[in-house]
Amino acid sequence: MDPIPSEIYMYKLPYKITVLLVFILTGCVNTIHPISNDTATHKPTLPQESVRYFFANDPTFWQSNPSSTWIQLQHIPVGALETAQSSDVDPERAAWMQLAIISKRYSTNTKQLTQELITWRERYPSHPGNTLFPDDATLSRLFATPSPKHIALLLPIQGKLAPSGQMVRDGFFNGYYQATSKGEDQAIDFYDTSKAPVQTLYQKAMTKGADFIVGPLSKEEVQAISKINISIPTLALNYTESPFGGLPKNLYEFGLLPEDETLQMAKKAQQLGHSQAIIIAPQDKWGSRMATALSKQWQAEGGYIRETWYFTEQTDFTTAIAELLHINRDTDKKLMKRENNKMRLAQQRRQDFDIIFLLAPLSSARQIVPLLRYYYADNIPIYATSETYSTRNSAANMDLNGVTICGTPWTLRASHANNDKQTSLYALGRDAYLLSHELPRLLLLPYFPIYGATGMLTEKAHEIHRQLPCATIQNGQTAL
Repeated sequence: MDPIPSEIYMYKLPYKITVLLVFILTGCVNTIHPISNDTATHKPTLPQESVRYFFANDPTFWQSNPSSTWIQLQHIPVGALETAQSSDVDPERAAWMQLAIISKRYSTNTKQLTQELITWRERYPSHPGNTLFPDDATLSRLFATPSPKHIALLLPIQGKLAPSGQMVRDGFFNGYYQATSKGEDQAIDFYDTSKAPVQTLYQKAMTKGADFIVGPLSKEEVQAISKINISIPTLALNYTESPFGGLPKNLYEFGLLPEDETLQMAKKAQQLGHSQAIIIAPQDKWGSRMATALSKQWQAEGGYIRETWYFTEQTDFTTAIAELLHINRDTDKKLMKRENNKMRLAQQRRQDFDIIFLLAPLSSARQIVPLLRYYYADNIPIYATSETYSTRNSAANMDLNGVTICGTPWTLRASHANNDKQTSLYALGRDAYLLSHELPRLLLLPYFPIYGATGMLTEKAHEIHRQLPCATIQNGQTAL
């Protein structure tokens, strides 16, 4: 996947990550079924996810308080909800499922969402789900809230951040053109932050009558505008170092934190019952940062790190992976000549882990994953970040079949494969335009997330948080 320049990496204090709402993106994971010892064919199945289709008849699913029940329903794909609703005879459960379907189906259209919620309440006035959203008067005000008519977009189009700025801009205007094709009346002013100080451009946008500002992109520029008077809603595309809850009234932060991916990896692996992990990462600044974040997140979920193994460009992977798995290569060769019982041969490797977290670029992962399997770890799930996955060359991913990638949904959709616009920065631009319209809804309906191109979006203390999907590579592609 295309690397994001280090200048716009979304750094943030570790404790801020912990405020993410515990939601799971609809249909977000294709899990890995352990591979039998007598075959090298990887056939991903859905043993854990398929359990969700039987939730309707599980009494324990419905015994929680309303907010907990709602969080569980966020795990269920729309298709499963519709199937269960059509067959469930319990009116309260059917109403819960209808509310979840409404939340997912109208997540990107506030006007439709508010209308559907009012209608749902009229039908189920005493249902506990009513506690999840405000009274009808508030919903009606939200319905009547006008969209911004004059948006200012602040991005760099020249200099070292030009490729990133151009990709975000393209995604933003893609969202804009889709909206205008449906009759939306808006003016967009574009300001190139590589040509003038961002504070100057910000004031110019306000003077020209902007009623919503998107940008800037770099961390330094976001820090700069956070110190000036912000009188209109502003969606910054990066993060400041402000303490949690310390942002100005009209400033909101939204970006692509790499730690969002490791957080999702840790949560999903823990949910599937794994607890003993090996982390594999490059010995560089990015690898150290990601491995440290993942270790903290994994341990916070109750897991154990059995080993964190770093590699370099000079690493002999054949030897190093064998050593990592406690395989003596000479002994292994002798045993292979003596017998070809893979189950017995597999007993050579260490047995103290049940999950591998791979933090590696594609070029390294294509060497590491086959060796892990060769040295008898072929029944161990491997979770990786989007850094491992190529969105433009599915053939390059063939060695990674069976690996689960956690990343931006826009980049994981197989229908976007080999598309020049299949980048997280393009998705960031699309969602930035969406949020310019939907931000008031996130503030008033915190239990109703937006399912956007960059993930499932929620707001907390002026920060837009992303919950990401995970999908297993099959035939060189992921499919959500």
